[in-house]
Amino acid sequence: DTISREKREGTLGLLFLTPLTPIGIVFGKSLIHTLRAITLFLAVLPALALPFLLGGLSWKDCVVSLFLNSSALVLALAAGLLASTLATDSRRALVLALVLSLGFAYLFMLVHLHLFYSTLSKFLKLPFAPPTDFAWFLPDNLISQIELLISFNTGLGRDLYSYYGLGRMTPGEGWRFVWLNYPVPFHFAWLRQLGWLFVVSIFGFAAIAVLASWRVRHTWRLEPPSLRHAQLQKFFCAPRFWKSIFRSKMSGLLTRNPIGWLQQYTWSARLLKWGWCLGIVLLECMLVTAPSLSNVWDGQYLLASLLILGIAFTASGSFREERQTGAMELLLITPLKARQILRGRIRGVWGQFLPATVVLVSAWLWLL
Repeated sequence: DTISREKREGTLGLLFLTPLTPIGIVFGKSLIHTLRAITLFLAVLPALALPFLLGGLSWKDCVVSLFLNSSALVLALAAGLLASTLATDSRRALVLALVLSLGFAYLFMLVHLHLFYSTLSKFLKLPFAPPTDFAWFLPDNLISQIELLISFNTGLGRDLYSYYGLGRMTPGEGWRFVWLNYPVPFHFAWLRQLGWLFVVSIFGFAAIAVLASWRVRHTWRLEPPSLRHAQLQKFFCAPRFWKSIFRSKMSGLLTRNPIGWLQQYTWSARLLKWGWCLGIVLLECMLVTAPSLSNVWDGQYLLASLLILGIAFTASGSFREERQTGAMELLLITPLKARQILRGRIRGVWGQFLPATVVLVSAWLWLL
């Protein structure tokens, strides 16, 4: 939200009155958040140093962790910076930043896995053919893919997925398996590859920063939507079928729960409601094709967690728009009491996620 907040508050134009350039603004904002992340890291550094001082970790473990976490920090910063320039609303910027961060993390872990095996094949004769593409590593279902990548990049995965080429590790053995079973020249070759990954992450961040500065230069003012945009929004987002039923339903909702009506009257709110439902349906269709029932239930727990986070995220910003537009003061001068306003908003938020919840619970009953 570092750039989008400046747009909403109208202070981005004031920054252009200074000698700062767009790229300077972007890098300055990035530096602030980088220093904040480094400060948090330094705060927990004494606790992180204890395993090393007690002999539980080697210096190689520390170097691997440093490269991986530094790359993750750079990519997360790039994702947040790009999302802040693409979205103006704080919630949309946050959601977009999370999506971009997950995408960058998945791509980084996939590249790391590829580099590990391609480097290992130069020092050892593997019991399988060297990989030719990324899909070679991955199982047939999404949950197994994620578990494989996370276990490999953290060294803390399940024994079933912690496979490094010559044998399976015991749970929690992690990267120590590499140091004990693979030749020392491979250790340094792998560390060099991790260093190059970190350098590539920095160059990727620089490229995204240049793109963000271009966006800042061309979109620093909040302009009203164009006529073409309004026509497209009306064509795709306005009700086109059963309009009388839709109006009757919204009128009844306004009569029964005016606060909940405020939560659901816009097309974006309706898109959120049925988008969650469609997303749960599509993910359930992917999960039921998993070969293992345990993977299916792991996916159910993940979907339930995502749904709970979505409800909490929507509820946390439910009164934000009313405060920004001044509608909150109008609500407070109505005969409605504060308790009624809160109860109506809770019902409105719950109504947005009711179809998705029904689909998820129905899937659980079917699996049982």
